[in-house]
Amino acid sequence: MTWFAYRSRRNWAYWPAALIIGLASVLFFLLFLVNLYSVIQGAAGGLLFMLIMGYASYSSFQRVRYHFSPLYRQGYSAFIPAPETNLEDGEMLAACPSCMAVLAIRPDLLSPSDNCPHCNKPLVSKDLARRHGWEEE
Repeated sequence: MTWFAYRSRRNWAYWPAALIIGLASVLFFLLFLVNLYSVIQGAAGGLLFMLIMGYASYSSFQRVRYHFSPLYRQGYSAFIPAPETNLEDGEMLAACPSCMAVLAIRPDLLSPSDNCPHCNKPLVSKDLARRHGWEEE
């Protein structure tokens, strides 16, 4: 229940989920130590499992550390609207081929004479316009 609430960005689930991830990190570390002991005793079969548990422990610990970052907390708590939700019918997001500015365009109305509002370079290359039979306006 806590994990689903955390993935749905419920505020109450922030620290309980961090605690669960921390407990998983401790469990992975204990399994790492058990397998390290068995590898030292001569059981080479535990080597792969030991490496996997070591990596899982380290990764989980890093994930817990993220929760102490104010930027991560802000990103978790804030609602970030998707830019696609504000588009009108027929519009789509596209990047200017020159400056990579993200623009809302209507592909059916795009022509070789259209320029980027940021860099003032053409949004449609002359080669592309020639291939599709568009004429300069």
